Order: sequence, then C-alpha cells, then structure tokens
Amino acid sequence: MPEKSAEARCPDGMRVLGGGVRVSFPDHIVVVRQEPVHTQAVDSFLVTALEDEVGTTNEWAVQAIAVCAADVPGIEIVAAVSATGSTGFIGVSSRCPAGKNAIGAGGRVVDGFGQVALVTLIEGGFMFNTRTTAGGLEDLNGFAGNWSVTSFTVCATLNSPSDLQVVKTYANSTDLTNVIAATCPAGMFATGGTGWADLPSAVASVNINAARSRVQLVSRQTGSSTATWRASAMAFCVS
Repeated sequence: MPEKSAEARCPDGMRVLGGGVRVSFPDHIVVVRQEPVHTQAVDSFLVTALEDEVGTTNEWAVQAIAVCAADVPGIEIVAAVSATGSTGFIGVSSRCPAGKNAIGAGGRVVDGFGQVALVTLIEGGFMFNTRTTAGGLEDLNGFAGNWSVTSFTVCATLNSPSDLQVVKTYANSTDLTNVIAATCPAGMFATGGTGWADLPSAVASVNINAARSRVQLVSRQTGSSTATWRASAMAFCVS
C-alpha cells in the first residue's frame, strides 16, 4: 500500500517531549506510526500513514509535529512491544521508571499493511500518570496477516506532581468525521497527546496547535456505517 512518512526534528541540544500527526485529505488513510526518537545526533518525532486496502485517488500528505525543550530532568523514552498476532485488537503499555512521570506518548503498528490503524491513550487519572498504551485496530473486514504494536512513553522527573495535569475529552459520533480537543488549563502547555477512535473510524490527526494550548483529534469513518463510535483526545499539560 502507498506509504508516506514525515519527521519533525528538534533544534540542536533540545529533547523531544512528544508530538503529533496530521493527515490532509484522510479518506481511506490510516496512521500507523507516531514515534518520539532520541539519538546522539538529534531528537525528532516520526510519523507514517498508509492507504488502506480500498486506497484513494486523492492527493494526500502527512505532517509530523514535535514538541521540544532543553534541560529536561531525567528525560528518557521507554518502549514496550506486543506479541505478534492476528486479532481484531492488540494493545501494549509502556511504563516510566519509579520516580518519573509520563509527559509524552507514541506508538507504531508493524506489518499491518494499511488494514490496522494505530490508537494511543494516556492511562490513569488526571495526575501521577506513569503509563501510556498503544494499540492496533484491524479494519471492519479484519486482516489475516500477523502484526504487532509498540508503545512509547516519554518520561521525566517533575519538580512537583502538580506541574503535570492530564486532560481527557470523549465524544460519541455517527458522522463521517469527528473533531474533538483536549484543552490545557490556563497557564499550562501541551507536551504531547494521544488519540483513540473505535471502529468504524480511524485516527486521522493528533494535532498540537502552535500555542501548545490543546491537542485536537480528528477521526474519520473508514467504511459505510451508521454505527455510533467513540473517540478520545488526551493531552499532557505542564506548567
């Protein structure tokens, strides 16, 4: 299936906290990668999207968004990989070491070939979050191949638990496209976010705005259905 990727690089000396993805003209396009990356050379946020088995004749593009900062105490990226299988849903969680909190998230579906869409979420309540989950959802007619999913959590040491708050927004929809946002409280800024959309839809965008005040989720139906589906946008907000 046609595939497109993008990389948003942090300036020299800065670390990636989290990021987002945006797909233009997302008809029959599924996001399969939202990955924070740290190397000795540069930090970045990598994203990939694929056409599904139906495909599209539209011109489409994918954009990566990275949130970066310098001098972040204890920052590290932890990952967890699921077992390989072929079920309707596979999920896996990655957890921060003791004493650290989650400030960003990501995930990656491997070998889904456009028939498995990536979903991500922040586990826990609105404070003391240490774990995020990434999952893959097979499309409505399933997928016979074996695939896996990787979860990424960006962790850091906070000065105080009150420095971080997680905002979660949920909505049910029967529309072709559903747009919701998780907005940070006044005086706080988004370091990362997650997006989840149940069948018959798929995540088309997890977009952090330039002001870093919100995480906007765009989800879109991937097939013809009148079923009600649920979506969730979540934001890590720091002061």
